[in-house]
Amino acid sequence: MDNRLRQQTKALADKATSLASDALTNAASAATDFGESVSAAVNSTASAYKEAVDEVRDSLPAFKDIVAQAARMPGVSVDRTTYLSVALGRRRDQRIIQAAIKTTPAYAGISDRDIELAARKSIAKERRRTTLISAAAGIPGGAAMAATVPADLVQFWMHLLRVLQKLSYLYGWGDLVSLDGREPDVPKRAAVVLFLATMAGIEEADGALRSLAILRVSGAQESDLRAALLREPYSSAVAASSAALSTRLTTRLTGQVAEKAIPVVGGLISGKVSNASFNDMAKRLHKQLKTYGG
Repeated sequence: MDNRLRQQTKALADKATSLASDALTNAASAATDFGESVSAAVNSTASAYKEAVDEVRDSLPAFKDIVAQAARMPGVSVDRTTYLSVALGRRRDQRIIQAAIKTTPAYAGISDRDIELAARKSIAKERRRTTLISAAAGIPGGAAMAATVPADLVQFWMHLLRVLQKLSYLYGWGDLVSLDGREPDVPKRAAVVLFLATMAGIEEADGALRSLAILRVSGAQESDLRAALLREPYSSAVAASSAALSTRLTTRLTGQVAEKAIPVVGGLISGKVSNASFNDMAKRLHKQLKTYGG
């Protein structure tokens, strides 16, 4: 009896071992198949992503052309007289507004607090606009993203150019960076690059803009500033800034393809990233212009 029980127990144990072995073999096979499927999916996604990045990169204009396109877009121009009249003119003596237009807001006696408030409102307004457009451009997702990224970049820089002009008017830079829908001439393009690169946190631009500000507050006229921008050390700073901005543009491009890859959700992500990027860049220029004086 005991012998028969031992045999039955052994048979059951052998069967259990065999079943366990089969289960492990099947599990290992399934895991291998799953791993291969995941790997194939990852490789396929990575390949599609790379193709999308390459496609957009190949179609993307150079940085100087992005700025040139943005500068020619309808609505990019901010008329200094009209802007200062609206931004500073609420319940204010028109003689003060005219003085601000003729000289600078600070020289006309407008307080730092009021200039600061106008600057913050201008940043918020342009930020909302570019965020909405960027979010809308990301809604299609998928293959459509290749067509939307370059246009989204141009509109992003266009709104940066708008806020750049507004801040420069508030802090006394005259028409040095004003745009009228045409491609800016060489001195103005150099000034615009320095302002944009300062927004991007590029040290060469910040140093050059600080030096230019010292010239301005020491009494240099706009014509003097334009002439200085064509000479060293400003010309070197402009070249370095343009190269650095081109690198940033390529990095931003890769990020935008990723943001826009998923339909609808990509739009939300793209809008949020544009909002944060624009806000950081505009605030950086605002801080520097306040520091340099109006």
